[in-house]
Parts: sequence; C-alpha cells; structure tokens
Amino acid sequence: DIVLLFNRILQEKLQTGEIQVPLDEQIRIPREAFQRLAEECRERFGAAWNKTYREMTFGEIYREMADYMKELMLIEEKDRQQERSWEFTRQISH
Repeated sequence: DIVLLFNRILQEKLQTGEIQVPLDEQIRIPREAFQRLAEECRERFGAAWNKTYREMTFGEIYREMADYMKELMLIEEKDRQQERSWEFTRQISH
C-alpha cells in the first residue's frame, strides 16, 4: 500500500532527524514538505505500483494518499497563521 511506503520514508526522516518530533509528539509538517515526501515515495517506489497508480498524475496520487490518510484519521489538515500543514494525529509505525 502506498501509505505504508510513505510511512517508511517518514520513519527514515524521523530517524535521521530530518523531521523533528516536538515535545507534544504531534508531528506537523507544511503541505509542501508533505508533497515532497509523497513525490519521494513515487520516485523511489512508483515502478512497483499497480498500473492504476503508475498512470496517475502526481496531483492525483497526492490527493488519493492524503484523502486516504484523513479517512483513517492518520492526518488532519491545520491552518495556522496562514500556513497550511498536515498534523499526524496518530503515531504511525512500520
């Protein structure tokens, strides 16, 4: 599943310190950073995806992934001081 592959990349970024976990343990990343993670996921693992996902545009994949993660209540979109970000509402592990 694409979300599991996305999670793998997120875990790598957490382990290397590229993404920091704040004291409240609520990971918040700007939408642009979330999009970069999704693009990295596509670049690294896209060749192994089924035909439907391989043929989607990046925008379609991004929306599909974000919608699915919202549906599972893994992320929540936040608007803070004109900056839109994704907040991970549950700890995601592999």
